[in-house]
Amino acid sequence: MTVLVFIMLIILIVGVVCFGFAVRSSLKERSFRRYAELHDAEITGYTQDSDDRYKVLYKFELDGREVYGVFPDSISEPIMRVGEVIPLYVRPSNPTEVLPAVSQKQVTVRTFNYLIGTLMLATSIPLLILLLF
Repeated sequence: MTVLVFIMLIILIVGVVCFGFAVRSSLKERSFRRYAELHDAEITGYTQDSDDRYKVLYKFELDGREVYGVFPDSISEPIMRVGEVIPLYVRPSNPTEVLPAVSQKQVTVRTFNYLIGTLMLATSIPLLILLLF
């Protein structure tokens, strides 16, 4: 019985952590978007790092001047074509801070964390109550 309680406590803690990461990610993105402006960025190319992964080079116009940048996340192979236009959230106070308007990776990880965290909490709490009382 103590082993079951211990396992349920571990599941509860992992569920809280997963759910917490999802909430933190949502709040961080919402906070960034609050002070950012939406701009269209053009993909200008790719740069390959030492691990044979690629970083996306882009440019956009802000207040009449062109700003060039590199996405911090790397990808295994180029997905977007050079010249393709993507929407970016840009902080006017620091145009090097950008966030893609549509980030499939972030949305997928956040949704996974919400689902797994909720599932772990929804199963561990009632089972802990049943085991302890």
